Amino acid sequence: MLNKILNSRWFAQRHVDAWLPWLFLMMALPVTFLIWKNEKQNAYIEQQIRFEYHAKEATGLIKRHLLEYEHMLEGMQSFFRASVFVDQHEFDDYVNALLQPKRLLGLHSLAYAKYIDSTRPATYTSLGTDWFALTQRMQPKQDRSFYAPIIYAAPNASLLIASVESNRLLDVLAEAPIRQAFQHSADSNKVLVSPVMQSIQGGNVNDSFLMQLPIYQNNTINNNATSRRERIDGWVLAIIKNELFFTEAFGSADKDLLKYSVYDISANHHDKPSYQTYNTQTQGRRSPAMFANRYEVEYLGYVWELRAESLPKFEQYVDYKRANYIGMLGLLISFSLSGVLYLLVARTRATDTIHKVSNQLSASEQRWQFALEGAGDGVWDWDIKTNKVVFSKRWKAMLGYEDFEVG
Repeated sequence: MLNKILNSRWFAQRHVDAWLPWLFLMMALPVTFLIWKNEKQNAYIEQQIRFEYHAKEATGLIKRHLLEYEHMLEGMQSFFRASVFVDQHEFDDYVNALLQPKRLLGLHSLAYAKYIDSTRPATYTSLGTDWFALTQRMQPKQDRSFYAPIIYAAPNASLLIASVESNRLLDVLAEAPIRQAFQHSADSNKVLVSPVMQSIQGGNVNDSFLMQLPIYQNNTINNNATSRRERIDGWVLAIIKNELFFTEAFGSADKDLLKYSVYDISANHHDKPSYQTYNTQTQGRRSPAMFANRYEVEYLGYVWELRAESLPKFEQYVDYKRANYIGMLGLLISFSLSGVLYLLVARTRATDTIHKVSNQLSASEQRWQFALEGAGDGVWDWDIKTNKVVFSKRWKAMLGYEDFEVG
């Protein structure tokens, strides 16, 4: 089929066949480039999938670690529910037993905040009978009908030291956003996360966060928000250090592959990370990371943002070898087929030239033979074997001889 096309008159007249190898090469090279580029993109996508897997695994580690603290607070709630009254020593003993296996390293302190209400004297008689005197002891000082001062704290009792020495009571409901979180926790009977009160964290902004769970009066049925508000006894709360919490949470993550930064969105800290992993690979790095993404971690009513960036070690695993092999193979095939096509075209053109020359020689021989035959009367012949010259009659007549005069 190809020979018929190459030998057609249209091809012969326009010498199109000479351009066929180059035309094929110009078509094959872009196709090879597109295949090579597609394979590189596939290799990039495969590594991007691995990146997404590692990053989402990190978000799962955060939620899993928060779940451990949630179970710990639920255990504290059960402890209060099973006791008629919990004093400071019982509280300390329970917390020490809870933390004995060297776990929950991010826990700075467990505390119990007692809910007191001016309309319910039974809620504050254990602290004093004079409501006005109690309100004067609250820190920070605010004029409200209800408070929630911290009365127990362990293992780190620094929350209470200043209060005890100054005869003050640290109120956890002093700040409106945190007060709303505590009230919502009381209404829903769920563990919730909130920012730490300014009175607790002091100048260490963005250093900690808070988890709280309500404690209700014993022997009460609290199956709706109204009954829960009426029978709220206080809250157990965990003050958790960001640095230690996230370090422990990311303990099983491979921090040599990805860099993690955690931002406290609920506390409106979008610029300064609450925690970030450190790696020598990030020092002096100027080029942006090959892979980067942001993930929202929402759990227990709180929102963090996890920002993940790939490190050079992870980026080295992008495997472009297959793409390069395919590209080299494509170039080899393209040039090889172009060479074969070039040789085929050259052979076809050479064959065509031979046929043309042969036809021209054949035509020339035929014309020469015809000329000889047409001029046969005026030609002589010499027979070499007999050494005899034979002259035609016409030749003799042309020279003026008779037929018998010349042999």
